[in-house]
Amino acid sequence: MRALFTAIMLAGFAPALLAQAQPKAEAENAERRGKLVEDLVTAHRLIAFGKGEFAEASGLKDYQSPEALIAAGGILMRVAKEAGEFEVINEKGEADPKGKSVDLAAQAKDLFAEARNLVKGNKARQSEIDELIKLAEKVDDKRGAIGRPRTITRTLAPGETVDVVVNFHKQAPASVSYTSTGGGRQRCEIIGPNGKTLYDNTGNNGTHNWHTGGDEKRPITIRISNVGKKPHTFTLTTN
Repeated sequence: MRALFTAIMLAGFAPALLAQAQPKAEAENAERRGKLVEDLVTAHRLIAFGKGEFAEASGLKDYQSPEALIAAGGILMRVAKEAGEFEVINEKGEADPKGKSVDLAAQAKDLFAEARNLVKGNKARQSEIDELIKLAEKVDDKRGAIGRPRTITRTLAPGETVDVVVNFHKQAPASVSYTSTGGGRQRCEIIGPNGKTLYDNTGNNGTHNWHTGGDEKRPITIRISNVGKKPHTFTLTTN
C-alpha cells in the first residue's frame, strides 16, 4: 500500500518536475552553445596571428606561427564535433534552405596543411608540427551533441548595413560572435527588444555574451555595417 501511495505521489509530481527540468536543460545547452560561439572567435584570432595578420595586437609584424594555426584547427574540429552542422538562417532569423553551413572540419584540415607548408624543408620542425597536428586531431567524444548554433554569411558593399533579427529564449544565456574578411572596418551592434544597445564594436571579429530577461522569446537585432572602402564578407554565429 505504501509503495502504491508513493507511485501515485510521484506520478502527480512528474509533470511539474519535467517542466522544471526542461528549462534547466535548455539553459545548460544554450550556455554550452554560447561557449562554442566564443571558441569560433578565439580560433579566428589564432588564425590571424598564425598568418601574420595580427601585428597591431601582437607587435610581431609578418610573424607566422604554424602552432597557432594548428591550435585554431583543433578548436574548429571540436566545435564541429559538438555542434554538428550549423543551422543556416536568413535576416529574419528563419531557417534558410538555400544557405550553406560552414565546414569547420574542412577548414581545420586546410589550416593543418598550411602549418605543414610553413615548415617545409625543415625536417626537425616538420616532425614537431606533425606531432602537434596528431594531438589536435584527437577529438574528445565524451561530450554529446547540444543542438545546432545558428549562422549567417553575407557580403557587404562599402557603406552597406544589414539587420539580422534573432529570437533568443527568455531568461537564458545568449551569445553572438562575428568574423569578417574586411580587416578592421566592420561594425557590429547588438540591439535589445527595447531599442537599448547591448554591444557596439568595430573590428574584424568580436563576441558578446549576456543573459536575456522577459517572459517570452527576446527578439534581438544584430546590425552589421561595412564602414570601410572595400567589400567584405561577414559570418555571424549565435547560440
